[in-house]
Amino acid sequence: MTAIIPTRGLIVREPWVSLLLSGEKTWELRGSRTARRGKTALIGSGTGTVLGEADLIDVVGPLSRADIEVSVDRHRVVRDWKTEAMPYANTYAWVFERPSRYPIARPYAHPPGAVIWVKL
Repeated sequence: MTAIIPTRGLIVREPWVSLLLSGEKTWELRGSRTARRGKTALIGSGTGTVLGEADLIDVVGPLSRADIEVSVDRHRVVRDWKTEAMPYANTYAWVFERPSRYPIARPYAHPPGAVIWVKL
């Protein structure tokens, strides 16, 4: 029997998608909020595959420079937050729990123009 993957997938670049799937990263920094919650497929940007899934449980923000600086253990973006530019005009943390990497990456059809979310 084949397990059912979530109906929505989030596109994430490396190394961030692997860090999310390993549980080492629990915050994905984004430039907007999302109302979506629940099981979310995690798609490796440019791979054409769903690598695993995690539960999107919350959105925190907008974050200040100080918020980001003291939360490196959650988002894993290491830089000089005192002097370098913020990632977005308004930065939010999409909070993930319970990651699970699939034993075999699952291909999906990438729709034209999809850059954040993909309907699976």
